Amino acid sequence: MAADGHDDNNRAPSAPSPEPENTMRILSIRPAPPGGKTIAHVDIEPSPGTRIYGVRISRADDCTYRAFAPSNEHGRTCAFDREVANQIANLTVEGLSQNASHH
Repeated sequence: MAADGHDDNNRAPSAPSPEPENTMRILSIRPAPPGGKTIAHVDIEPSPGTRIYGVRISRADDCTYRAFAPSNEHGRTCAFDREVANQIANLTVEGLSQNASHH
């Protein structure tokens, strides 16, 4: 019997956690008008079957890019940790660069 009171012989062996796949996709990029800190609004699919519309991408004073989740009259509708926000911002900047090179 284990210290937690459970019989260890009845436990399934734990498998190593698989590395998460990068499944983030930008579905749509809408460039913002020039002159402000916002560079675009994007629709994203952070994982298959989950979509978030209207994510704002802005350029900060330190020249880095930030992603902000949409909000409504009640406040934020979702939030991104720093790593996810950076991934969204980087994918957006790449997409804007690719679109600019095709015109």
